[in-house]
Amino acid sequence: MYKLEDYTDVQSYIELLINNKNKEYSKNDILDLPIERYKDFLKEGDCPQEAWKELVEEFFKLYEDIDIVKLGRNRSEIRIPTNRGSSWKNYESRLKKQGWNLNSIETLKKSTVEILSYLSNSKENSGISKGLVLGNVQSGKTANMSGVISMAADLGYNFFIVLSGTIENLRNQTANRLYNDVKDTRNLNWRLVDRPNLKNNIADHKISTFSLEENARDRYLTVCLKNKSRLENLIRWLYSDENKSRQLKILVIDDEADQASINTNNIEEQDPTTINKLIRKLVNKDNVKAMNYIAYTATPYANILNETAGNSLYPKDFIVVLPQSSDYIGPEEMFGTSEPEQVQKIDIVREISDDDVQIIRRLGKGEEIQIPKSLELAINWFIISTGAMRHLGYRKPISMLIHTSFKVSEHESIANVVTYYIRKVRKNPSIFFKNLKNLYNNEKIDFSKEKFLENMNNYSCPGDVPSYPEWKDIREQIERIFRLDDDEYLSHVQLTDEGVPKYHEGFHIAIDNSKMTSADEMIRLVYPNSINATKLAPTFIVIGGNTLSRGLTIEGLVSTFFLRKTNQADTLMQMGRWFGYRKGYEIFPRVWMEYDAYERFQFLSQLDYELRSNLVEYSKRNLTPIEVAPKIKNSPDYQLVRITSVNKMQSAISAEFNFSGFNSQTVFLKTIWNN
Repeated sequence: MYKLEDYTDVQSYIELLINNKNKEYSKNDILDLPIERYKDFLKEGDCPQEAWKELVEEFFKLYEDIDIVKLGRNRSEIRIPTNRGSSWKNYESRLKKQGWNLNSIETLKKSTVEILSYLSNSKENSGISKGLVLGNVQSGKTANMSGVISMAADLGYNFFIVLSGTIENLRNQTANRLYNDVKDTRNLNWRLVDRPNLKNNIADHKISTFSLEENARDRYLTVCLKNKSRLENLIRWLYSDENKSRQLKILVIDDEADQASINTNNIEEQDPTTINKLIRKLVNKDNVKAMNYIAYTATPYANILNETAGNSLYPKDFIVVLPQSSDYIGPEEMFGTSEPEQVQKIDIVREISDDDVQIIRRLGKGEEIQIPKSLELAINWFIISTGAMRHLGYRKPISMLIHTSFKVSEHESIANVVTYYIRKVRKNPSIFFKNLKNLYNNEKIDFSKEKFLENMNNYSCPGDVPSYPEWKDIREQIERIFRLDDDEYLSHVQLTDEGVPKYHEGFHIAIDNSKMTSADEMIRLVYPNSINATKLAPTFIVIGGNTLSRGLTIEGLVSTFFLRKTNQADTLMQMGRWFGYRKGYEIFPRVWMEYDAYERFQFLSQLDYELRSNLVEYSKRNLTPIEVAPKIKNSPDYQLVRITSVNKMQSAISAEFNFSGFNSQTVFLKTIWNN
């Protein structure tokens, strides 16, 4: 049995043949090649013809099995770069070093090729291309962006602009991530242009000195905040030299494109909102060689329902849906769907009672009352998971998220309550450990490893899913934490004299909606890097609001206490920091939420499922998004969930459906939830 992932040279050679400009090789042509053409790519002891046949068959089956849902008409045929010095091949190698399997890389590659096939390589011939890439919350959209940027660079695009949210530290993270993904390549010279501005006297920032000619090897990347002054500076700087402008082949990627980029003004009476107007000004430029705009989001409701005028940012040319990995844990896995009827695969949601909700509200206002039972359980589970995962040898950060309000003052009050509770429990360890053991035994039964593997039956690495450790081993790890000095048992992240974060073996508490720092501690969330990593997995309790709703990844999230009131689908979905991949700790995540939130997420799961199903149907018609109106499920009178804010869906048209002849059925009742 020969496996393609063990023969990277064979894979590269097949790709080289498929992308040959002089001769078009079919599958049969490749299978019938003489041994002399491929024997050097095989291993000593292989049966050449048998090995070649198996590997070629696997290659084509792998690629054919990857189905990319897409709307639009291709503008060009893309040949995958095969030169080892190319930016794409460098990125592909980087993914392999990070542990990506062959299927994941091929899926990313195919989606990248599909996206690039819709882009305009010449504004003169095909105008501006505008499209949308639909991902999943917490599912690695940035990896796809890096793939698109690296392959587009090999194909001749020379300037890349990524519009990245509204928070500066997240912009920095995105810029560093993208630049590190693409920079190490032999064929091209990558330059990161940070915060370009005509007033800068930095020599490297003078666009008049940029090499933008047809065969130039330089490529330029800038990551810009969706902020009025930043966008104005970028536009003035970018188009300051008309001769250089005519050489620009631009790709604009709008990350989290439903945030800040949408025009919320009345389209009949007013100019577009400031950020939307500036992005239009950036994109709708006449004197550039090529211009492309790609909106990336997991919640595209506003993008699809907003205005469709020719100069708007509506994805008129294409929509590409990124495939969902069989390892992804999203709304459908956690909350199920009603049509088709499917129960949740991952039973990890626990209830916050109405009484506990009221207690949390009072605690947020600073009242000194006892911690509610559900928050106590959530903290206890976090402590249990810390002990279990450390015993299992898990080395990455382990986190708990508490998301109860957007008010900074309430975050501080909740942080004080959590701090008091965690300090109190080690004063009476015998009772505490008894409570922990009972909780652990119950949770092991309610959500076992066997249930996970049974319901996630296509999981790619079932052998790597951990088993629950013995209680005595968990207790031993927690007792080790309890023996720490007060300062190392629980604190904010400490800073050295040089301002570098340092970490201990206890619990770090972070308030991420706060910009406060003192001389010796960091209050906001900051995870260790390879330089200041600890021997044991560092632990974090993160309390926050709006900054946790987008962009920021909560690493090793095992316990979530969620109590936010919003009925907007896009906002609510983005708050689901518990969605995503949980490799190495699949059995440990738990989420506490009230019934109303659970009910809304159930509706969102159905909404998301139906939108993607509709796009699958539309994709069969060879139509563009402007020619077909994607349907998005709504709830009656907006009482349960509103798709997005009213001023973001100005092109939405209500549609009524006649359900006469159908029998209604009560699917669930509040009184029996979790019973």
